[in-house]
Amino acid sequence: MNFDRLTEILGVAKTIHSSLRRDVDFTNSNKRHAIYLLQGGVLTAVASSLRFNLEGYIVPVAQQKRIIDEAIDLIWFFDEIEGNSRHLRAWFNGHIIERVPGNRGNLTLEERAERNFLTTEQIRRMDTLREELSKLVSKYMHPSINAVRANCRRISHTFDYDHEQTASASLSAGSFGNLYVIPGLHALLIPVRNLPLLQTDFEQLRAFDREIQNS
Repeated sequence: MNFDRLTEILGVAKTIHSSLRRDVDFTNSNKRHAIYLLQGGVLTAVASSLRFNLEGYIVPVAQQKRIIDEAIDLIWFFDEIEGNSRHLRAWFNGHIIERVPGNRGNLTLEERAERNFLTTEQIRRMDTLREELSKLVSKYMHPSINAVRANCRRISHTFDYDHEQTASASLSAGSFGNLYVIPGLHALLIPVRNLPLLQTDFEQLRAFDREIQNS
């Protein structure tokens, strides 16, 4: 797996998401409308993270991860709740909605595997990998010493305030694919009951998912 391939996969995911507009009534503040917006937010955050990561900007990469994770949680939530839920109405009115992720709380391992189109062993492996990667990224989500000195030169102790120095990618392609791109794919795959995909698009996203995991 390399970053060119991840960029290509992300491009296909954006095209598939854009096509879902045909099934959304944007005059109606319903589940389908909310899920479409959240999916777009996830894919935008993944694309921004990819660009920042390639330029070596670990702090904004980590900050975007929080947006991605919370948006995925809401996709799970809105996919499960009743269409006239007060939580949905509150979200459309601009309130912050938080909850324990559905795939960590209410669903069993077997249900998570079925909803994610994976085996239980794959779910376990993904959980372990993401937990390890999340620990790495989480150090940069808050003003820790790791975050505030991320662009400080260690010898001269001067700050590269505008990120002008050339830097290599902060996360490897494999790590970025599992931690960022796969959640972007799942944002489209999770709510297929409420915002259906074409069968060809569904299968293509599943194939991308397996390709990244197996790389």
